[in-house]
Amino acid sequence: MAGTHTHPKNNGKKAIGKSNTTDCGQILSALDIERASFKLKPYGIDKLNFSFRMDNKGFVWNRKTPKTWTEQTTQIPAAKPIIKLFKNTPHYQATIENFRDIDTYLRVQINPSKIIHPYHLITDRMVIADQLIGLQKDLEKDGIKVQLETATLNRIDIANNMKLNEPIENYFSVMDAFQGKRQVRKQHNETRYWDNTQNQFIIYPKNKELSEVLSQSEMPNIEITRAEMKLKNSDVISKKFGHNLMGELISDSEVYSDVFNDYVRDVIFKEKQYKTQQIDFGEYYEVYEKLYREYGNRAFDIFLKSFGVLELVKQEKGIENIETIIRKLHTQRTARRRLAEINDLVRIYKESLEIITPEFVRRNQELRDKILIWTKAA
Repeated sequence: MAGTHTHPKNNGKKAIGKSNTTDCGQILSALDIERASFKLKPYGIDKLNFSFRMDNKGFVWNRKTPKTWTEQTTQIPAAKPIIKLFKNTPHYQATIENFRDIDTYLRVQINPSKIIHPYHLITDRMVIADQLIGLQKDLEKDGIKVQLETATLNRIDIANNMKLNEPIENYFSVMDAFQGKRQVRKQHNETRYWDNTQNQFIIYPKNKELSEVLSQSEMPNIEITRAEMKLKNSDVISKKFGHNLMGELISDSEVYSDVFNDYVRDVIFKEKQYKTQQIDFGEYYEVYEKLYREYGNRAFDIFLKSFGVLELVKQEKGIENIETIIRKLHTQRTARRRLAEINDLVRIYKESLEIITPEFVRRNQELRDKILIWTKAA
């Protein structure tokens, strides 16, 4: 169901449960995966970024640099230096940052699915909880105590693996037709991006990335195309999920597919379209005549920029009406010139529609269907 899902907020912080499925950081062998109670999926959480503000509850630290951490100092003229501490492990990255001696934050990044498998994904909240509890214990060894339930989510990436019927390059014209809502569309080699400061959506060939880190025997036996939604700050996460707390997210992991699908339909497919308002001849004439009285022959350019040929084509008798108005208001010579310009623009518009071939329609339908996450419940 399209639209943003909101969920009632719980004033009490939800504790993160624990299972015995796997320890944090354990890379499961094929046998372990087969025996595990959770299932690897084609969709799930690819990345989590979260933070703690230093106080007596969420994040407690003795301000001593742990032996396993790296310290970086940035000197600023006429101000106290900024000190950052880093710890990078195969399964998480952590940073402690002091902001002008006012606030101190611990920021953590973890890739829950990659800890388990190089390209399959997970949504199992108990597995993710085990990973976070293992991280919590690891930080405690460094003299850093955190309450996971109080962590604020600053980023979440949800991914979906697809198997397309054809090579990915055959779908580029379809992807390029996805304009995105309030997003800048970019491309780099075989990757397509729809991006703004709040969120990003990307589609790319996963196997190409995997070939740089996996042996041939470890590679998937199919070509995987991955679609990823990245929510890039706590405000947009709160808007999409109804909260931005780690405890809430881990307790409600089944909502991932709903949030992903609503985002794709609303932002990438832009399915929430409004019906074009029909404009009659009298309204066209009133607008154009007013422009003509004030700007003379420039009225044509101003009118066309305001309405656009595409909008005129959508209107019933839109082009026919504007041609009648031009003949009525302009001199015969000017009218011929303006009518020729409109005809050229309409021709260009119609030629652009020729890209919509049967192959384009088929690939468009397939890609739109496979980008979405389909669960058994759906």
